[in-house]
Amino acid sequence: MAPTAHVRSLVDRNAAVSDYVAPPAYAQLRELYAANPTIPRTVIISCADPRCHPEAVFNLPSLDPSLATAVIRNAGGDVQSALPAMLAIDNLVDFNNVILLKHTDCGSTLFRDDKIKAQLKDRAGSSAKEIEGMRFGENTVPVKESVKRDVAWLKENLLASEAMKNVTGMLLHLDSGRVEIIT
Repeated sequence: MAPTAHVRSLVDRNAAVSDYVAPPAYAQLRELYAANPTIPRTVIISCADPRCHPEAVFNLPSLDPSLATAVIRNAGGDVQSALPAMLAIDNLVDFNNVILLKHTDCGSTLFRDDKIKAQLKDRAGSSAKEIEGMRFGENTVPVKESVKRDVAWLKENLLASEAMKNVTGMLLHLDSGRVEIIT
């Protein structure tokens, strides 16, 4: 199937970029971080909602290695779902800051995992075994409470390094664009 007109327009925008500068290789980053251990190496876990872009929220430069920030996005900014990616990238850069950024008016408070699983079983047939083990990031508590819960979960997680337990939970208010530190 050919790309849609919208996807083609995104590729065309990329082709128009004339001032691209390649990011440093991981070997260079590791040398930089080893020589400067206090450089922030941050991971932001955030919702995949297209209204919430951490790079814009925090005005992050794209290629400045002294502000190295990885962004992991998923439904609801679910820290448990983000953990494997966090651990993989941490193995390369040794994060020393973690930000959990959730937002108001989040769709994760509206959907339920069991309903999504039922729809998937209708689509793929009930024999699709992988469906049962899936988590979709449903959120059944107020968003501020989910920030506190997820921060506590990460701080207690045995797989997270001590540096990764330096986690700050935040709430982005979509109506104002302001970030509130929750914990």
